[in-house]
Amino acid sequence: MSLLQQYNKYILKLLLMLAISILGGAYFFEFIMGLYPCELCLYQRIPWLLLIGICSLGIIYKRHLHLVNILIIMAMIILMISAALAVFHVGVEQHWWQGFSSCSINSAMPNTLLDLKAAIMTAPVIRCDDIAWSLFGVSMAGYNAIISIIFSVLTIVIVIKMFRDK
Repeated sequence: MSLLQQYNKYILKLLLMLAISILGGAYFFEFIMGLYPCELCLYQRIPWLLLIGICSLGIIYKRHLHLVNILIIMAMIILMISAALAVFHVGVEQHWWQGFSSCSINSAMPNTLLDLKAAIMTAPVIRCDDIAWSLFGVSMAGYNAIISIIFSVLTIVIVIKMFRDK
């Protein structure tokens, strides 16, 4: 087994564990800590969900090296999109540029009109430019940007090695 095949074998497992951890942390803060996500926070979860699916496919079909290589390229693109979304969100938080004007609401569908009115009146309005939580001065979007950039670079290096070794 070549060094590249070893990279391919472990990168998908690493990215799968990373994506599950990132989403697990996001859901922990939302459902356990009560920090409701803004619209950009919800958009930032999409690449991680896609990454779980892509990495799972790569792990299931690990014997098909061509497919695994394609999936690694897709993972690289998804990580770059994740980094772009996170950097955009950080920019909105830091007021470097303006974000979306819409806000998030609770996704549970009420059964009656009175329940709907109550849900609308009590729904938290989460602005994308408000930092709900930070550690060492870095927001969750900031950590997402850092992690996404690091793993984007890692997958870019692996993809470059894939093309050089062919």
